[in-house]
Amino acid sequence: MTTLFQNIDKLFVLKYIGLAELGSYAVIMLGSVIPQNIVYNSLSGAIYPFFVKFEEGGSLSGETVAAAIRYVTVLTVPPFFLVAALGRPLIQLLLGPAFVHDWEAFTVLMVGQAAMNYDLPITQALQARKATKTLGTQAIVSAAVIAALSPPLIARWLATGAAVAYVLARLVGFLGVAAPKARSLGLLKIDLREYAKTISAAIITFAVTLAAEVATGFGLVLLPLYIALGGMAMVASLRVLRVLRADDYIALMEVTPASLRGLMARTWSLLGLPMPDPQRAQ
Repeated sequence: MTTLFQNIDKLFVLKYIGLAELGSYAVIMLGSVIPQNIVYNSLSGAIYPFFVKFEEGGSLSGETVAAAIRYVTVLTVPPFFLVAALGRPLIQLLLGPAFVHDWEAFTVLMVGQAAMNYDLPITQALQARKATKTLGTQAIVSAAVIAALSPPLIARWLATGAAVAYVLARLVGFLGVAAPKARSLGLLKIDLREYAKTISAAIITFAVTLAAEVATGFGLVLLPLYIALGGMAMVASLRVLRVLRADDYIALMEVTPASLRGLMARTWSLLGLPMPDPQRAQ
């Protein structure tokens, strides 16, 4: 089912747009999935054993999952939105001008991957609770949504329409299947206020970066400038909206290798992020 979900959108691209566009879309899709896979492989290796340990002890709860959701979204959503905004010059640099016409599809896919990153801890929690049938049902529902949405959306927006169908299918599959199951098991508890702050910081980052690109004609030579502006907007918005807290610094130090703690502490301080009481941080 996972294989079907991952490829059904490509079948509709082939049917309605043709083989040449399928090749371009497949490469764009791969490019958007690589950051997601890096995040998934890195974080799931840490989250899943943690959840299994809590589940075996009978203490896996919505609060535990909520804490994981917060850290996953804070770490991934704003950077993903930045990469999404940089879609056109990045594609031109890495893939060449032949793929630039599909940069909107890449941007839609990256935004969708970012907005749905909160499902990683919930998926891991369901696996720890051995509710794996739910994940199979989620894949079936998502594939059905793609089948329903792809024809009209591809007809209207071509490859970008296929990307929109993919993102909406993933969202519907999660909200319609995984989320209700997690809620029934007491594993779904999202701090909407904190999530809204993270999304707001990401949107600000995206808007500032894209506005600079539009104003300067998406110049490839200006890519370093776009990255710098987007990075500054991201840090500023995280600070203004108070997305990161002093206790986050303590948690980060606990999981950071000893050899990197000095660098992490200096970086945190340089960015002007909240610092804990020195006695508590020790």
